[in-house]
Amino acid sequence: MPEPVRLPASARLLALARLPALARFLALTCLLAPAHPGRAAADAALAQGLCPPPWPAVFKQATDPVLAPERDYEQDCVVEPNVLLGPDGLYHMAYSCNAFSAGGRKEAIGLATSADLLHWTRYGKAPIVGDGQAGVAGAAGMASQLRVGKEYRLYFRNHDSGSVDYLTSRDAYHYRYAGTAIPLRAPGLSIPADPGLPDYCSRPLALDSCGFIQAGGLWWALVEVAALGRVTDSADHCPGRPGYTLWLFRSKDGARSFQPAAGPLDTLTASIGLPKTDIYAGGRANFTVRGAHYTFPHLGLPSLLALSKSGDLIHWRTYARPVFGFNSRLLGLKACNQAADASVIQAQGKTYLFYDGTDNDHKAGRIGVAVFPGTEADLDACRDPSAR
Repeated sequence: MPEPVRLPASARLLALARLPALARFLALTCLLAPAHPGRAAADAALAQGLCPPPWPAVFKQATDPVLAPERDYEQDCVVEPNVLLGPDGLYHMAYSCNAFSAGGRKEAIGLATSADLLHWTRYGKAPIVGDGQAGVAGAAGMASQLRVGKEYRLYFRNHDSGSVDYLTSRDAYHYRYAGTAIPLRAPGLSIPADPGLPDYCSRPLALDSCGFIQAGGLWWALVEVAALGRVTDSADHCPGRPGYTLWLFRSKDGARSFQPAAGPLDTLTASIGLPKTDIYAGGRANFTVRGAHYTFPHLGLPSLLALSKSGDLIHWRTYARPVFGFNSRLLGLKACNQAADASVIQAQGKTYLFYDGTDNDHKAGRIGVAVFPGTEADLDACRDPSAR
């Protein structure tokens, strides 16, 4: 394969100077990052048998769920997993339970722990957030855990306000409400107006989730925005409006609050190679290797999991082949129509992709895992064309 053409330094700097401020900042971050490992790393990953075609469908799905409903407060639904290594050396999975009851108004966040990422034990006898727990009176869901220094944070969807709020903890078990990280009415957060549609078609209905990326000394968040036009009974009144989009937010205060930086990230669907979808969601399963940023979004409804890559957090390429899709009996469900809401973590030399299978007709959900037998760096190397 021919080597890529590399511009002289003077030409690269001139091109950089002509970019808008935000794009210039992110491009500079990428220029200063170590170079992609290229052919040698890709060939090494191939030699280890880590990159069987078709890429990126290289994750092996476990047949059985790693978490299925057992408790009364879960009803028949555990979904939206998010996994983090806790200060006690155990992996902590925050997950949503009872997500369908009363239109989501009874949803809460539970916690389970594991030493090996495959066998999970629920913590306590009640949810840890929502329904009166952790200072959150109403419904809460779509947790995203983050460690900032010695502090552990749990960001979540506040059903009452439609915003993303967060809590803090020292042990990643006992959380205290801290405030709103991303308000629904954040300045600059709106869908482009269409003179032929009512005003409400340009306003987001809710912020559904957020996932984090650290780059350039700042915290960035990919935020899933639910648009009024396609996710409520008024969908017929807002034709052509996207149901879910991802936005890029930026924090200047250590991930306590975020402001819109770019969005909707429409370029996420530009190279998908699949039927155009009005649902591009997720954003919580992210990792960065050698200046390349990756996220595992879910697309459409019925939903499948895909892989997207970016060098600057604004312009993304979604690979044409999905990571994996759903089947009607996925994770033992009766009529599953979603593989979605992923979370990714590297451990023990492997990469674990947690996700939920959802049966929307029967209001049921289970949590599964798929494993790539290499590190995130191996996964990044696999995408090199020389490894296919």
